[in-house]
Amino acid sequence: MALLPIALAGALCSAVVALWRKPATPRGWPLLLLALAPQLAALLSRPQPGLFFCSMVAVFGCCLCNLALPGAALAATGVGLNLLAMAWHGGAMPIRTDILAAVGVSAAPGTLLHASKDIAVLASPVWLLSDWIIIPLPRGPLVASPGDFLIVAGVTWWLLFSRLEKEHDYADAGRSADVARTSHAPAARAE
Repeated sequence: MALLPIALAGALCSAVVALWRKPATPRGWPLLLLALAPQLAALLSRPQPGLFFCSMVAVFGCCLCNLALPGAALAATGVGLNLLAMAWHGGAMPIRTDILAAVGVSAAPGTLLHASKDIAVLASPVWLLSDWIIIPLPRGPLVASPGDFLIVAGVTWWLLFSRLEKEHDYADAGRSADVARTSHAPAARAE
């Protein structure tokens, strides 16, 4: 529900890992900047569900541009699941009122939650894709969706198991040189 602090913490952690691991640069990264624009607009005014939905569509597009990278298909699946749930509810992520009550929030069905992408619902035909997984944190619980876990897993996979293309090119060139040396070495003479 406190999406901005969680997103900023995730971005900071990702940046630290990216500086350490130097993962491959995703293609279509300007789509991620496009995804950021509606978020900034939401900070300046009352959040609109459609803005976050548009952001998620841009992130989904970026994931699709990078299916060859490790973790991109997993992240795309997570974003796609979130988009399905959000599309069913007019661009906002559904969260059941009983889940809200479990974390100490009271909201009438149909209420857009403040500083959130969520809308309170009594029930939803896509409730399994909605925000319903309660994660206890020291500063208060976080409610996430299964798609959120797939996105985090995909981004983590990309950060940890993808490398800059230059390093791959150098490694491939080194292996090619080793193979060339061994295959073109003069044969030992039998005496």
